[in-house]
Amino acid sequence: MRAVIYARYSSDLQREASIEDQVRECSRLAERLGYHIVGSYSDAAISGSTDNRPGLQALLKQVKDGLVDIVIAEALDRISRDQEHIAGIFKQVSFYQAKIQTISEGEINELHIGLKGTMNALFLKDLAQKIRRGQRGRAIAKRSPGGLAYGYDVVRRFGADGKPDSGLRTINLEQADVIREIFTKYGSGISVRTIAKSLNNTGVRSPRGGQWNVSTINGNRARRDGILWNEAYLGKVLYNRQMFVKDPRTGKRIPRINPQKDWVVAEVPELRIVNDEEWNLVHQRLDRKQSLPLNRRRNPRRLFSGLIRCSECGGPMSIIGEGRISCSAHREKGTCSNNKKISVERVENAVLTGIKEHLLEPGLLQEFENSFHDTIKQLSANDANNVEKHQKSLLTVTQQIDRIVDSITVAGPMPSLTGRLKELEVKKADLTRQTPTEFSDLKIPLPQINFLETYRNRIEHLQHHLTKDPELKAQATEQFRSLIKSIEVHPLPEKGRVNLKITGDISALVFLDQHGQKTAVSVVAEEGLEPPTQGL
Repeated sequence: MRAVIYARYSSDLQREASIEDQVRECSRLAERLGYHIVGSYSDAAISGSTDNRPGLQALLKQVKDGLVDIVIAEALDRISRDQEHIAGIFKQVSFYQAKIQTISEGEINELHIGLKGTMNALFLKDLAQKIRRGQRGRAIAKRSPGGLAYGYDVVRRFGADGKPDSGLRTINLEQADVIREIFTKYGSGISVRTIAKSLNNTGVRSPRGGQWNVSTINGNRARRDGILWNEAYLGKVLYNRQMFVKDPRTGKRIPRINPQKDWVVAEVPELRIVNDEEWNLVHQRLDRKQSLPLNRRRNPRRLFSGLIRCSECGGPMSIIGEGRISCSAHREKGTCSNNKKISVERVENAVLTGIKEHLLEPGLLQEFENSFHDTIKQLSANDANNVEKHQKSLLTVTQQIDRIVDSITVAGPMPSLTGRLKELEVKKADLTRQTPTEFSDLKIPLPQINFLETYRNRIEHLQHHLTKDPELKAQATEQFRSLIKSIEVHPLPEKGRVNLKITGDISALVFLDQHGQKTAVSVVAEEGLEPPTQGL
């Protein structure tokens, strides 16, 4: 009898030596039964579809070629636990007049295929339920249910019973700095592609140890994966966001999102890496991008890509050869009469010039100064309210402590009173420790700068910020584009001359205070801004 041996282990949790052990035991069986071994095949750490197993496919080819009389394995589940797969393999082997024999079950027949296949399927289902139950319990206990997110290290220790105390994590300080850098840069307007390139250029290793790419950072909104969507960085343990099911055709695990009501969420503040302000800023930008049409979600190649429209047909104007733009409908369909071709660089310069002239109008300068002072007054008022609330809370806790002390003096110590007293003492200590030192002076000092001069300088250097340093350019471009709704090109009778109409809301500018920190200051502008930009 010509025999081939098949061995397999399906999980990274098993070891390579498992293959050697199976082959050794199968060889002993063949020797005992007088079989002649003509081959040995194996698949290590491979599960799922039998089509994905090169060892099994090579074995079946040898069977098909009539070179094998019997296939030997340790057990039927080493060949497959899937009822459909094992039945198909049995049919193939039987068709070519060969047999299957295992150490555990002996010679395999139709009865083994039916009963053992059903038992293996039930075993897999029961195992999956037990794993999910254990993972859910860990999540509820504020432990990691499995896997290791970038930014954290596994804490290895043993419990009082001597068993491993699993699911504990601690922050990896070096990786946490990378995560904060990503959030800070993306929140300030820098593209994911630029961030990934910067990390790779500085030699920072990605979560998988290789190069950073866009998907590593961006992740998937629905599955909440990737750096920017991982709520673990807010100090949360999340479980059951998704489940994996195997595609019966390919054997690959496909993720499916579970209803949010079935999620398990536990707060673990000691594992927080990103604060609420950074998280909200990033997700406001992600939400803005999600609301844009697909053709505007990527960072634009040029400052006004996708914003320039033809006044005749309302359609887009796109770049053609030699850095010029023309109406797409006229060029591709012939449905628009606008045949003007204009230098895109001249359009950009003209738009920036017109906007700078508008922003330097006397009325808008005064509006800026008024808005700045109103913001400072509001901040001072908010701080005053915070001081008052803090003082009231401290006074209330102190009064409660005094009343409990009086009760204990009269009635003697009681468990309920002493327990409550301890809680209040802790709360008082926290409130005392949290008293902000800056509250001692409620008046916020204004930077010692000339506001209007700073305003003018920022506007004058607007074009510089939009064309120089790559990171600053990405940030400034996104902020600037958010102010503009469209740029309409109106053709004039003269050759090569057009008028431009800019529509938008120029309502947010960024300035540097005396410490070099960025401070958002709001101004008000009308819709339909039309700077005089004739004669291109």
